[in-house]
Amino acid sequence: MSDSLLQLRGLFKAFPTGETSVSILKNASLSLTAGSSTALVGPSGSGKSTVLNLIGTLDRPDSGEILFEGTDLTRLDPIALARFRNRRIGFIFQSHHLLPHCSVLENVLIPTLAFDHRTPEAAVIRAKRWLDRVGLAQRMSHLPSRLSGGECQRVAVVRALVNDPSLLLADEPTGALDRPAADEIGSLLIELNREQKLTLLVVTHSLELANRMDRQVEMREGRLVDLPPFRA
Repeated sequence: MSDSLLQLRGLFKAFPTGETSVSILKNASLSLTAGSSTALVGPSGSGKSTVLNLIGTLDRPDSGEILFEGTDLTRLDPIALARFRNRRIGFIFQSHHLLPHCSVLENVLIPTLAFDHRTPEAAVIRAKRWLDRVGLAQRMSHLPSRLSGGECQRVAVVRALVNDPSLLLADEPTGALDRPAADEIGSLLIELNREQKLTLLVVTHSLELANRMDRQVEMREGRLVDLPPFRA
Protein backbone atom coordinates (compact mmCIF):
# COMPACT_ATOMS: atom_id res chain seq x y z
CA MET A 1 0.00 0.00 0.00
CA SER A 2 1.41 3.40 -0.98
CA ASP A 3 2.14 5.93 1.77
CA SER A 4 1.77 8.80 -0.70
CA LEU A 5 -0.56 11.49 0.63
CA LEU A 6 -0.60 13.76 -2.40
CA GLN A 7 0.18 13.36 -6.08
CA LEU A 8 0.25 16.07 -8.72
CA ARG A 9 0.11 14.62 -12.22
CA GLY A 10 0.77 16.66 -15.34
CA LEU A 11 -0.54 20.00 -14.12
CA PHE A 12 -0.92 22.84 -16.60
CA LYS A 13 -1.94 26.34 -15.59
CA ALA A 14 -1.95 29.59 -17.56
CA PHE A 15 -3.13 33.08 -16.66
CA PRO A 16 -4.54 35.63 -19.13
CA THR A 17 -2.53 38.78 -19.78
CA GLY A 18 -4.61 41.00 -22.04
CA GLU A 19 -5.24 39.23 -25.32
CA THR A 20 -2.73 36.46 -24.62
CA SER A 21 -1.92 34.17 -21.69
CA VAL A 22 1.21 33.18 -19.77
CA SER A 23 1.80 29.52 -18.98
CA ILE A 24 2.96 29.11 -15.38
CA LEU A 25 2.81 25.34 -14.94
CA LYS A 26 3.82 23.05 -17.79
CA ASN A 27 3.32 19.35 -17.06
CA ALA A 28 4.24 19.78 -13.38
CA SER A 29 4.24 16.62 -11.28
CA LEU A 30 5.03 15.92 -7.62
CA SER A 31 4.40 13.26 -4.99
CA LEU A 32 4.40 13.96 -1.23
CA THR A 33 4.80 11.14 1.25
CA ALA A 34 2.63 11.25 4.36
CA GLY A 35 4.57 12.80 7.24
CA SER A 36 7.29 14.29 5.03
CA SER A 37 8.58 17.86 4.90
CA THR A 38 9.30 19.55 1.56
CA ALA A 39 10.65 22.98 0.67
CA LEU A 40 9.50 24.52 -2.62
CA VAL A 41 12.03 27.04 -3.91
CA GLY A 42 12.59 29.10 -7.03
CA PRO A 43 12.61 32.69 -8.31
CA SER A 44 9.77 35.08 -7.57
CA GLY A 45 7.02 34.70 -10.17
CA SER A 46 8.05 31.17 -11.12
CA GLY A 47 4.76 29.62 -9.97
CA LYS A 48 5.44 28.45 -6.41
CA SER A 49 2.36 30.10 -4.91
CA THR A 50 0.30 28.85 -7.85
CA VAL A 51 1.24 25.30 -6.88
CA LEU A 52 0.14 25.90 -3.28
CA ASN A 53 -3.14 27.43 -4.42
CA LEU A 54 -3.88 24.43 -6.63
CA ILE A 55 -3.01 21.91 -3.91
CA GLY A 56 -5.07 23.90 -1.42
CA THR A 57 -8.04 23.92 -3.84
CA LEU A 58 -8.10 27.72 -3.93
CA ASP A 59 -7.75 27.45 -7.72
CA ARG A 60 -8.11 24.76 -10.36
CA PRO A 61 -5.57 23.62 -12.96
CA ASP A 62 -6.32 23.93 -16.66
CA SER A 63 -5.55 20.21 -16.92
CA GLY A 64 -3.95 17.44 -14.90
CA GLU A 65 -4.80 15.61 -11.69
CA ILE A 66 -4.42 16.43 -7.99
CA LEU A 67 -4.81 13.20 -6.06
CA PHE A 68 -5.23 13.35 -2.28
CA GLU A 69 -5.23 9.85 -0.83
CA GLY A 70 -6.38 8.66 -4.24
CA THR A 71 -9.24 11.15 -4.68
CA ASP A 72 -8.90 13.53 -7.63
CA LEU A 73 -9.65 16.95 -6.17
CA THR A 74 -10.16 18.46 -9.61
CA ARG A 75 -13.38 16.44 -9.92
CA LEU A 76 -15.00 17.61 -6.67
CA ASP A 77 -17.81 20.18 -6.68
CA PRO A 78 -17.30 23.54 -4.89
CA ILE A 79 -19.07 22.50 -1.68
CA ALA A 80 -17.11 19.26 -1.39
CA LEU A 81 -13.90 21.18 -2.08
CA ALA A 82 -14.69 23.72 0.64
CA ARG A 83 -15.28 20.95 3.18
CA PHE A 84 -12.11 19.16 2.13
CA ARG A 85 -10.07 22.36 2.38
CA ASN A 86 -11.43 23.20 5.80
CA ARG A 87 -10.88 19.75 7.30
CA ARG A 88 -7.77 18.36 5.64
CA ILE A 89 -5.53 21.34 4.81
CA GLY A 90 -3.99 24.06 6.97
CA PHE A 91 -2.69 27.32 5.45
CA ILE A 92 0.00 29.69 6.71
CA PHE A 93 0.83 32.82 4.74
CA GLN A 94 3.60 35.41 4.87
CA SER A 95 1.19 37.86 6.51
CA HIS A 96 -0.70 36.38 9.45
CA HIS A 97 -4.09 37.84 8.38
CA LEU A 98 -5.43 37.90 11.94
CA LEU A 99 -8.70 39.76 12.52
CA PRO A 100 -7.74 42.84 14.56
CA HIS A 101 -10.99 43.01 16.55
CA CYS A 102 -10.87 39.35 17.63
CA SER A 103 -8.83 37.91 20.49
CA VAL A 104 -6.07 35.37 19.93
CA LEU A 105 -8.38 32.49 20.88
CA GLU A 106 -11.21 33.81 18.70
CA ASN A 107 -8.86 34.10 15.72
CA VAL A 108 -7.69 30.53 16.19
CA LEU A 109 -11.25 29.22 16.35
CA ILE A 110 -12.49 30.90 13.15
CA PRO A 111 -11.88 27.81 10.92
CA THR A 112 -14.10 25.73 13.22
CA LEU A 113 -17.10 27.90 12.31
CA ALA A 114 -17.00 27.24 8.57
CA PHE A 115 -19.85 24.70 8.51
CA ASP A 116 -21.49 25.38 11.85
CA HIS A 117 -22.60 28.40 13.84
CA ARG A 118 -20.94 27.24 17.03
CA THR A 119 -17.55 25.88 17.93
CA PRO A 120 -17.46 22.34 19.35
CA GLU A 121 -16.05 22.20 22.87
CA ALA A 122 -13.40 19.77 21.65
CA ALA A 123 -12.11 22.44 19.26
CA VAL A 124 -11.85 24.98 22.08
CA ILE A 125 -9.85 22.51 24.17
CA ARG A 126 -7.65 21.73 21.17
CA ALA A 127 -7.06 25.43 20.45
CA LYS A 128 -6.07 26.17 24.03
CA ARG A 129 -3.74 23.18 24.07
CA TRP A 130 -2.02 24.35 20.90
CA LEU A 131 -1.70 27.94 22.14
CA ASP A 132 -0.05 26.60 25.28
CA ARG A 133 2.22 24.44 23.11
CA VAL A 134 3.50 27.52 21.22
CA GLY A 135 3.94 29.61 24.36
CA LEU A 136 0.84 31.79 24.07
CA ALA A 137 -1.27 30.46 26.93
CA GLN A 138 -1.12 33.86 28.64
CA ARG A 139 -2.08 35.71 25.45
CA MET A 140 -5.39 34.04 24.58
CA SER A 141 -7.54 37.07 25.43
CA HIS A 142 -5.21 39.61 23.84
CA LEU A 143 -5.90 41.38 20.55
CA PRO A 144 -3.32 40.99 17.74
CA SER A 145 -2.22 44.62 18.20
CA ARG A 146 -0.70 43.62 21.55
CA LEU A 147 1.43 40.86 20.01
CA SER A 148 4.80 40.91 18.29
CA GLY A 149 5.14 39.83 14.66
CA GLY A 150 6.50 36.45 15.69
CA GLU A 151 3.66 35.93 18.16
CA CYS A 152 1.07 36.79 15.50
CA GLN A 153 2.61 34.24 13.17
CA ARG A 154 2.50 31.61 15.94
CA VAL A 155 -1.23 32.36 16.29
CA ALA A 156 -1.57 31.86 12.53
CA VAL A 157 0.18 28.48 12.83
CA VAL A 158 -2.24 27.38 15.57
CA ARG A 159 -5.20 28.60 13.50
CA ALA A 160 -3.96 26.38 10.65
CA LEU A 161 -3.79 23.40 13.01
CA VAL A 162 -7.09 23.76 14.86
CA ASN A 163 -9.05 21.39 12.59
CA ASP A 164 -6.30 18.71 12.72
CA PRO A 165 -5.33 18.84 9.02
CA SER A 166 -3.29 16.16 7.27
CA LEU A 167 -1.35 18.65 5.15
CA LEU A 168 0.11 22.00 6.16
CA LEU A 169 0.87 24.50 3.38
CA ALA A 170 3.06 27.50 4.23
CA ASP A 171 3.76 30.33 1.78
CA GLU A 172 6.86 32.27 2.89
CA PRO A 173 5.91 31.86 6.57
CA THR A 174 9.10 33.57 7.79
CA GLY A 175 9.42 36.19 5.04
CA ALA A 176 8.00 39.11 7.05
CA LEU A 177 9.83 38.31 10.31
CA ASP A 178 13.15 39.35 11.79
CA ARG A 179 15.85 36.68 12.13
CA PRO A 180 15.06 35.50 15.69
CA ALA A 181 11.31 35.27 15.00
CA ALA A 182 11.94 33.56 11.66
CA ASP A 183 14.18 30.97 13.32
CA GLU A 184 11.49 30.37 15.94
CA ILE A 185 8.74 29.80 13.37
CA GLY A 186 11.02 27.58 11.29
CA SER A 187 11.82 25.44 14.32
CA LEU A 188 8.14 25.22 15.23
CA LEU A 189 7.21 23.96 11.76
CA ILE A 190 9.95 21.32 11.87
CA GLU A 191 8.84 20.20 15.32
CA LEU A 192 5.21 19.91 14.19
CA ASN A 193 6.26 17.81 11.22
CA ARG A 194 8.33 15.45 13.35
CA GLU A 195 6.11 15.25 16.45
CA GLN A 196 2.69 15.19 14.79
CA LYS A 197 3.71 13.41 11.56
CA LEU A 198 2.10 16.33 9.77
CA THR A 199 2.91 16.54 6.07
CA LEU A 200 4.54 19.91 5.41
CA LEU A 201 5.05 21.84 2.16
CA VAL A 202 6.78 25.21 2.56
CA VAL A 203 7.42 27.83 -0.12
CA THR A 204 10.48 29.76 0.99
CA HIS A 205 13.36 31.93 -0.19
CA SER A 206 15.30 31.02 2.96
CA LEU A 207 17.95 28.45 2.06
CA GLU A 208 18.48 27.80 5.77
CA LEU A 209 14.83 26.85 6.28
CA ALA A 210 14.75 24.86 3.04
CA ASN A 211 17.79 22.84 4.12
CA ARG A 212 16.00 21.78 7.31
CA MET A 213 13.33 19.99 5.28
CA ASP A 214 13.52 16.35 4.20
CA ARG A 215 13.43 17.37 0.57
CA GLN A 216 13.94 20.41 -1.64
CA VAL A 217 12.02 20.90 -4.89
CA GLU A 218 12.63 23.74 -7.35
CA MET A 219 10.08 25.42 -9.60
CA ARG A 220 11.94 25.43 -12.92
CA GLU A 221 10.39 26.53 -16.21
CA GLY A 222 6.94 25.38 -15.18
CA ARG A 223 8.03 22.02 -13.77
CA LEU A 224 8.90 20.70 -10.32
CA VAL A 225 12.44 19.37 -10.07
CA ASP A 226 14.03 17.62 -7.08
CA LEU A 227 17.27 19.16 -5.81
CA PRO A 228 20.14 17.74 -3.77
CA PRO A 229 20.26 19.15 -0.20
CA PHE A 230 21.61 22.69 0.01
CA ARG A 231 24.92 23.30 1.68
CA ALA A 232 25.17 25.84 4.47
